[in-house]
Amino acid sequence: MRGPIRYRIVGMVFLLALINHVDRANISIAAPVMIRELGWDEARFGIIFSAFLWGYTVIQLPGGYLADRFGGRLIPWLCLGWSVATLLTPFGASSFFLMLGLRFLVGGFEAPIVPSMSIANAAWVPRHELARAQTVIPAALNAGIMLGYPLVTFVTLELGWSWVFYLCGGIGILWAFGWLWYGRSTPEEHPSVTPSELAYIQAQRVRPVSEHTGWGPVVRSPRVWALVGSYTLWVYTMWLMAAWLPTYLVRGRGFSVAEMGGFGGLITGAALVGTVSGGWLSDALLRRGFGADTARRTPCFLGMLAGVPFLVAAVSVESPWLCIVLLMGARLFNDSALAGFMSLPTELSPRHLGAIWGCMSTFGSLSGMAATILSGFMVTATGNWALPFYTGAGAILVASLVMAVGVSAQPLVLDQVAKLQTVRPEPVEG
Repeated sequence: MRGPIRYRIVGMVFLLALINHVDRANISIAAPVMIRELGWDEARFGIIFSAFLWGYTVIQLPGGYLADRFGGRLIPWLCLGWSVATLLTPFGASSFFLMLGLRFLVGGFEAPIVPSMSIANAAWVPRHELARAQTVIPAALNAGIMLGYPLVTFVTLELGWSWVFYLCGGIGILWAFGWLWYGRSTPEEHPSVTPSELAYIQAQRVRPVSEHTGWGPVVRSPRVWALVGSYTLWVYTMWLMAAWLPTYLVRGRGFSVAEMGGFGGLITGAALVGTVSGGWLSDALLRRGFGADTARRTPCFLGMLAGVPFLVAAVSVESPWLCIVLLMGARLFNDSALAGFMSLPTELSPRHLGAIWGCMSTFGSLSGMAATILSGFMVTATGNWALPFYTGAGAILVASLVMAVGVSAQPLVLDQVAKLQTVRPEPVEG
């Protein structure tokens, strides 16, 4: 018997998120070769890395509004936009400013994708499956980068760095047409959803479909801004790792480009295990009767706290091999926090997912710009590759404390409480 359609939709969301994050990370993985061939130093590449984030930041708030307004209907068009810009990236080799513009467009089209995917998940998935469904987005981030390290490295060394962008852009375009053919933003729109699966989803999902109110409850809530602040600090280090880890392994630790591809994949594999484990733990706690604060928030700040000493030790030890092991530990714990960040906006206000994610991503993008630019200038000015990572460890430490004392999972919109407290019936297979 066929499984529920919602699992296939979540699978398509996972594949999209994987493509999305490969397209974010491909330039970082190819950067050591691009720096050599183009003659652009680390400071200039820090600016190139930040161009993505400028586009991401500028579009975040309007993108969050559009996501709340149109939900999953935006998804294929966003994918087409950034995929075309990715496909054209090699032409940026002729002009530094053209390269900046293309990376800006990639960031701009990617800006609303996380809230759009989150809203689609909230429309398709019952609450007790939501953390795992939401975790597929950051899990795809790590899976994409884990696969991206060896694959992008192989393509770069065998075919040249330009082919990385041709292939990544082409795959994204194919996915967009696949969604237009099969995917839908809500189960009500999908012709293959059975009546029993539709009734089950409608009874248990968190977000009412096509229901949106103003942003007042969001901007007036200290709890939302505490969540935004914690995420902003945490994501500083995640952008630092995404942008500079490949170059750090080559230029800071002396690994070859080929070795970087393998070890970078191992480090990101540890992050993937942490991400999936965090989502599993969060949903398991909720199913066992723990409140949303315990299930969503507590594993989040404990994971961040546990990861800090691993990151500090990783860039302090002399052995490059021990550095790899410690970086794996750092990513394992730090990325387990993602389940909390991904599920808390839905717990706070299902009606304002786009608004909350818009705020989180806007400030997170500003933080990422600071991480990519400052790290490049730190290394260029001092020659000390450990300094940016010490700064990142400090940011995560503060993020964990803000999460512990300032964030709560209690809903902002009181009339959602009754919907969130529904009794879960036995699952109905579609």
